[in-house]
Amino acid sequence: MTILIRKRWCLYVFDNSGSKLKSVAQALCWIGIILSSILGIITMFQAQFFAGLIRMIAGILSSWIGSLALYGFGELIEKVISIDQKLSAYGQSSNVPVPPRGYTPVSSNAASHTSTSAPAKPSAAPSPVAEPRDYERDAKVLAAGGWRCQCGRVNQPYLTTCNCGRHKWDLENIQQEQQ
Repeated sequence: MTILIRKRWCLYVFDNSGSKLKSVAQALCWIGIILSSILGIITMFQAQFFAGLIRMIAGILSSWIGSLALYGFGELIEKVISIDQKLSAYGQSSNVPVPPRGYTPVSSNAASHTSTSAPAKPSAAPSPVAEPRDYERDAKVLAAGGWRCQCGRVNQPYLTTCNCGRHKWDLENIQQEQQ
């Protein structure tokens, strides 16, 4: 029972980490401001007025500046999550490069790994998330024995793994099973 509770707790501890970091930064800032104000006032009443004033101002500024980095990091995490959600809403994964719109992949022959047909040029502008493609280079690499991954990237013949993590032999096995 306790293991199940721990697993559930661990699943939700790191949800919404950006907003949690921002809340922690705000709390630490206010705690630092309040404590430095109290210490500054105590020092002022001990016949050291200017030392207390300097302690209070320095404490307030350092609390505020110190919490800015943590708050900014929380904001950065929220923005990245928002971008990832927008990408997934369009059916695009942020982990795999996306081919441009209108790009039709050239099917390579599994036996010879060569293709004589050139890839089609895109009819519309490339997606802003996709990386630019050099279609002539892709055709040359495929003609020289290169291979096209499922993600759309054309790889040199000496490479056995694509940047997306798929292996050449896995794709060859899939192509052989389809035939």
